[in-house]
Amino acid sequence: MPRAGSTVFLIPVVPHGVARLMHDARGVTVLRAGWISGSLVVRIDGNVPVMAMLRAGVVPMGAPAVFCGGGAAQ
Repeated sequence: MPRAGSTVFLIPVVPHGVARLMHDARGVTVLRAGWISGSLVVRIDGNVPVMAMLRAGVVPMGAPAVFCGGGAAQ
């Protein structure tokens, strides 16, 4: 499970799920695109709203950035 302040890999399970979620997001820093089409690697300040993400069609996974696309932040 993702933790506050950690790197979170957002995986869309519906078209435009991540885009819809990011439109209303606050306290989210995008680090880079993920290796799965439409996914993002982000850092979330505060609690990670897991249930809201799932309702938006996005699966959040807590993982080190190295496993979520590699390379330096863009």
